[in-house]
Amino acid sequence: MRQRYTAILGSSLVCVMVFATCTNLLLDEFDNPVDPEAEAYQGYDTVDSIDDIQLHIEEGEDLAWPTFVVSRVTGADSYDVQIAESEDFGPESIVYDGSGYATNLMRPAFDPEDPEVVAGETYYWRARAVESGAAGLWTEPRSFQPYGVLGMTPEDGSFVSTERPTVSWEPVEDVTDYVIVFGVTEDGSFAEDDLVGSVVDGDQTSVVPPADINPGQTGIWMMVAIDGDDHGPWSPIYTVYRPDIGSTGPAGGAIFYIDDEDAFDWTFLEAAPEETEWAFEFWGGMGTFAGGTSTALGTGEDNTAAIVQEYGTHEPLYGDSDYAARLAQNLEHNGYDDWYLPSREELRLIRDNLYAEGIGGFGAPRYWSSSEYDDERAWTHWFGNDSQDPSDKWLNTSVRAIRSF
Repeated sequence: MRQRYTAILGSSLVCVMVFATCTNLLLDEFDNPVDPEAEAYQGYDTVDSIDDIQLHIEEGEDLAWPTFVVSRVTGADSYDVQIAESEDFGPESIVYDGSGYATNLMRPAFDPEDPEVVAGETYYWRARAVESGAAGLWTEPRSFQPYGVLGMTPEDGSFVSTERPTVSWEPVEDVTDYVIVFGVTEDGSFAEDDLVGSVVDGDQTSVVPPADINPGQTGIWMMVAIDGDDHGPWSPIYTVYRPDIGSTGPAGGAIFYIDDEDAFDWTFLEAAPEETEWAFEFWGGMGTFAGGTSTALGTGEDNTAAIVQEYGTHEPLYGDSDYAARLAQNLEHNGYDDWYLPSREELRLIRDNLYAEGIGGFGAPRYWSSSEYDDERAWTHWFGNDSQDPSDKWLNTSVRAIRSF
């Protein structure tokens, strides 16, 4: 827990992993020039018994990552402090159990790879003194809320399409600087040499990463707010993934299109996994023109909604509820229910970017699109010979849903 790493940023030392020994960021050790005859120590009381110590941080304080302060006990050898998520300090709720502090000013150090204390949440702390190997009673607990960087975007676990996505956050009051540490990794883990630290002025609420995230790579960062000689807790580690065509999407399917031009209100198109495919389904409603559909990229979702709105729960030819557009719209898979039937152009991209590369398990000869041709036909795509043509709506043809995000 107390191993520390440092990185050079210009002539300054920047915290990169646990808590670095940074002059303006962390006072790791405290001198204890106590006058044994004094009745007070640096503004805090001195007591004679290890069972009489008091906490010197008020209940419910919003704190920069605190130095936990208790009464000084004359003759005490060391002090212990615990932090928990619940006031009863049940074993499962304790997130920090520190012992052996030489003074009554205690500052824990945390591993940011497993951040036990997160900015903005409520925690409880208590302390005790130790003398000649005997521990005193734990104090009554008090709550605190560590202040720090919140509201960071992109959100943790997001997919991004740019090599250097802008990182933004909610401003923290009375902050002089932020320290933000970036890294890029192939597998989600990182080492000291992978990290680049930056100091950001306290007036800023965004920064562009100093390193490119290439397709197939994961970008990572964490940050901390600085207030003069004090600082808040490190944020949790945030990760973003920059996928490539063919990468696995959030729902477990394959990404087949990336909107690098911000032409749409989404960035990625993901085809549903192979196990969701329907092999022999009809488009439905032969003889009834659904209307309102398009062949263009980005229209599959609206096409699907228009078809289902017109045909309803049972399409008008056979009264069947399992027609292509409704099957796709009703799909729920891996926690996602925002699927739809691809447009003709979206189907072409699936053929070119997935099927042609052997990705996605597209074994059927032909697939339905959501693009209507007339009252009797709708567009299909023959993947084997790469041809598109209108097909009778009553034909049994394969269906593969897609989603955008």
